[in-house]
Amino acid sequence: MLGLNALFTSISDLNAEDIIELYRKRNRVEHCFRTINSMGIAFPIYHWTPQKIKVHMFLSLMAYLFLALIYNEIRRYREISLASTIDIMKDIMVVYAARGKKVIEKLDFKSENGKKVTRIMNLDQVMRE
Repeated sequence: MLGLNALFTSISDLNAEDIIELYRKRNRVEHCFRTINSMGIAFPIYHWTPQKIKVHMFLSLMAYLFLALIYNEIRRYREISLASTIDIMKDIMVVYAARGKKVIEKLDFKSENGKKVTRIMNLDQVMRE
């Protein structure tokens, strides 16, 4: 292709530069879906109605945004990959213990990384509120 690409589109209300920029941004969306699919956050579901497609895309985007928020917060304090963020978050559990009408909730950890992330993100304070 000698470094050239041909783009075909039905978008007629944008100029060529805007269409090219839109095409370049598609990689961000594809990366988002690949990330959440590979990590088991959301799986590809095949829908045919426009409403179900919109809902699936919305929920996938929300899952990715929450993951990115957690990742960015942890990354401020220690070097971490996006993929290992999920593994660390799986190590943090909320435990509910009931005795009669009294319910106690606390955080429990499967690893030391879970404890560190809990301190970094102040999750223990979130549980108290």
